[in-house]
Amino acid sequence: MELHDPFAAGLQAGSGDPFFQWLVHFLGQSLDASQVILGEPGAGGLELVAECGEAPLGTWPTSWRVSTASVDLVPQAAEGPDFGTGRLIPVISTGGHRVGALAVLADGPLPVDEVERAVASVRIRVADELIQRRERRVIEEIVRHTTPYAGDDFFRALVDAAVEVLHVDAAYVASYDEQEECAHMVAHRRGDTHLPPKAYDLAGTPCEQIYATGDAVIVVDDVTRAFPGDGYLIEVEARSYVGVPFFDAERELVGHLGVIHSRPIEVSATARSLFEIFAARAGAELSRKRAEDERRRLQTRMAAAERADSLGLMAGGIAHDVNNLLVALVGNLSLAQRAMGEDDPAREYLDAANKAAERARSLGRRLLSYSGESVVAYEHAHSLDLLVAETVELLRPSLPEGVVVMLELNGAGNPLHCDEVQIGQIVLNLLTNAAEACEGGGKIRVRMEPQHHGDVAGIGLVVEDSGVGMDPATRAQIFEPFFSTKRRGRGLGLAAVHGTVEGHGGTISVRSARGQGTTFELWFPLAAQTSRPFEPIEWPADGCALVVDDDVTVRTVTEAMLEVLGIRTVLASSASEAMARLDEHRDCVHCVFTDLVMPGLAGRAWIETLRARRPDTHLVVMTGHDDREMVQWLHEVGVSAVLHKPFQVTDMERVVAVCAGARVAS
Repeated sequence: MELHDPFAAGLQAGSGDPFFQWLVHFLGQSLDASQVILGEPGAGGLELVAECGEAPLGTWPTSWRVSTASVDLVPQAAEGPDFGTGRLIPVISTGGHRVGALAVLADGPLPVDEVERAVASVRIRVADELIQRRERRVIEEIVRHTTPYAGDDFFRALVDAAVEVLHVDAAYVASYDEQEECAHMVAHRRGDTHLPPKAYDLAGTPCEQIYATGDAVIVVDDVTRAFPGDGYLIEVEARSYVGVPFFDAERELVGHLGVIHSRPIEVSATARSLFEIFAARAGAELSRKRAEDERRRLQTRMAAAERADSLGLMAGGIAHDVNNLLVALVGNLSLAQRAMGEDDPAREYLDAANKAAERARSLGRRLLSYSGESVVAYEHAHSLDLLVAETVELLRPSLPEGVVVMLELNGAGNPLHCDEVQIGQIVLNLLTNAAEACEGGGKIRVRMEPQHHGDVAGIGLVVEDSGVGMDPATRAQIFEPFFSTKRRGRGLGLAAVHGTVEGHGGTISVRSARGQGTTFELWFPLAAQTSRPFEPIEWPADGCALVVDDDVTVRTVTEAMLEVLGIRTVLASSASEAMARLDEHRDCVHCVFTDLVMPGLAGRAWIETLRARRPDTHLVVMTGHDDREMVQWLHEVGVSAVLHKPFQVTDMERVVAVCAGARVAS
């Protein structure tokens, strides 16, 4: 048996399939073998690369069929298992990984030394050629898998190709969220299963290194020792990991591809180039996906804002009508009570009706709170300490087992010009949500601390829980009407909280992360004097009052209240009619009772018109739509009083006393 120098002949044979054909013929002739077969690992075992012999085999003989795992079990220094008429010899790369196998069969015994010498002389070249052949096939297959797709379909096709072509256990594509310092899997395949998208923390993982350095992370073996804090790698019993960063056109890191395997991965320079090629395409797709997702988020927010505006308009309109009806109901009830004696048996029925009307009044206020136009009884100051403490005590008996509320008040009382019912509803909503977030038990901390916003003194109210927390997508939508994470939730609670806080001149913000609890931070301005003291004197005998409102029920009950108090009235249903009545009764109109919004003129323009026409006449604004800023402005321009709809005869009596003879501010 005479061996030829294989190097010169091998170089002349070229590369790829021509080289493999030359190799099996060279070994067959040099060793007088009847069959020489070259194979590489495939999905189901060793797949044929090249062969020569007396009869084409097309695949491994049945008696020689071996799995990839069987080849891996062949020690590098061993001769290989003896099959009686041949030798199975592993082809090992420079990195020590088995990338193929040679089978040499002969009619008679094969001299071991001759076979080993023949294979050893070309083994490195064979390993390199097999690796390059596989990488070319990988490129072709990945291109074939991914070319027809874009967006989410592209990422799904990419992980499919990675698993099927590279013969690995798992692959995923992740998008980097710099704000949250986490990654979101947009496509994830493990074995034959596509797993749903999810977010995961980077701490202690190979991904953390990718985003810290912007470089690929390649661990060919024992990856769990290198990253013992990565629970997922431990869970899948990974031994090797390849992570390749994705960049957009501005070289901003936007995501990465991860490949995980339970055996070592051979990663050559060509393989690195391969990953970089597809990383460029994936980076462009991921950048486009992020832009598209952002566009959809903006559209969703715009649509939500439009819905919220529509809801606010609807709520405002409904509340306006409800308040006008309640003016008639509450006003007439108060007139009836005033007309009957103290011992009249019907008084208790009227008292019950008054209580029901008050609940209806609160309902109207809640309707307005959804749009941030809460009606607030500014003339009354209430202790925030007391309101919070009462609400906490009210809720304690219904808290889930294991949930503890810690209350930290600063003892200052913290007086607010507010609606005590609405403030209680805010605290109740926040505490209820916090208790539900503490699923199996936890702590809720409620504390108050003095805070200034610019020159405005105020109080900060903080509600903090140790519950499950929220992801960024949920946190961004919690104040939107109709958004809810609860199975039976209506999505109006936090929308009402947001509107009510703003209606009281305050602010609200939220901090939360998945698994780290949630903190709501509220701020309210402390109570300040907003009304001026007046010295009541008797109403002029020849004086009358002009009542201006476009709702006939409001005009009628206001007229009745004033007449009970001994005051003559003149009625008008619009701004133009009111001007005409002022001219007709110039000498006797002592006070104008008017709605803030009138047909033809509304708000500040209407009040300024009245003040300009009759600067010497008292103005009383009757409204169900106002806010702190508007009330302050009304007093600044000389409005004598504000009557919040619905009002009772006692409220009217107080206002009449104020306007009876007090000097009008100029």
